[in-house]
Amino acid sequence: ISNVIPGGYSDALRLLSQRDFPTWNLSMTLSYPIGGSNADAQYARARVQRNQSTARLRALELQVATEVTNTALTVQSNLRRVEAAEAARALAERRLDAEQSKFEVGLQTNFFVVQAQRDLADAQNAELRALADDRKSLVNFERVQEAPGQPRIAAVRLYTLTVTPNNRKVEAFVRHFKLPVDLHHVSFKDRETQSPAYLEINPMGKVPALVDGDFRLWESNAILTYLATVFPETRALPTDPRGRADLDRWLHWQSCHLMPAMGALKVAEEKDLGKIDPLLRILDQQLAGREYLLGSLGVADFAIAAYLMTKLGRQLDYTPVPNVAEWLARMGALRGFVETQVKAPVAAA
Repeated sequence: ISNVIPGGYSDALRLLSQRDFPTWNLSMTLSYPIGGSNADAQYARARVQRNQSTARLRALELQVATEVTNTALTVQSNLRRVEAAEAARALAERRLDAEQSKFEVGLQTNFFVVQAQRDLADAQNAELRALADDRKSLVNFERVQEAPGQPRIAAVRLYTLTVTPNNRKVEAFVRHFKLPVDLHHVSFKDRETQSPAYLEINPMGKVPALVDGDFRLWESNAILTYLATVFPETRALPTDPRGRADLDRWLHWQSCHLMPAMGALKVAEEKDLGKIDPLLRILDQQLAGREYLLGSLGVADFAIAAYLMTKLGRQLDYTPVPNVAEWLARMGALRGFVETQVKAPVAAA
């Protein structure tokens, strides 16, 4: 026996008197797994990285959306500046004419004429600055919509047949402003417009028709205004309620008055071209003092000019309506109408 543990009453008294107490140690080890394996730890890190990447992507998307929105607002603001500058310049021109007329009859001094000339020069300079800022904002608007190094993909398709005025006006609009629209010329030989697939696009079985994603649209004037809305860089739609109402009036005038009149004349056995003269006089009054119907090039110009460029329209006498003649010449020189000219086939010798 190597060691005897004392016990009993006498040993207890001795230990108390000598203060010789035994020392006892108690220890306990507790283990708890905080990670099942190294793979679990890697998975947790990957989840954290994924959440961080998602947060950065959302922040980038918000930044891009904000930039596009701000740039679009700048485009609209500069467009209103251009319209205001054009109105101010026109007012300054009328004031100068009035002052010169007064000066010629001795009712005004040369001082007021010179002052009006100075005001006109200031208005012209302001208009040029507004136009420059407008062009710059349009460039920026195009830039923020496109990914660097990536071409703009056409997501819109136009079904068309260039030879008719309703089709030509839309196609000319697309071509003039170089819109990212896929032009598909239908085949009447193959009765494409009567196919089940096309009738789902336009149940009327006619052209033009537009497909933008899951949106289908037919009626040429509706397509024109839709394109001008989707692509505000064209600046082809008025931004104020009265201007938009004025535009709608001329679109209805084209579809309810000009088109039926020319259609009736086309099928008449005896063609009295003079029946169109009252409509041309109304158009001439609207164009007095304007380069285009509403001042600047817009949807209404394309809608109406396409009808006057038809074979029948070219036979009309525009001598009594010089404003219409000059406007029609300007419209015919636009890239869109030049590129949509349909040449008659050469007759065989």
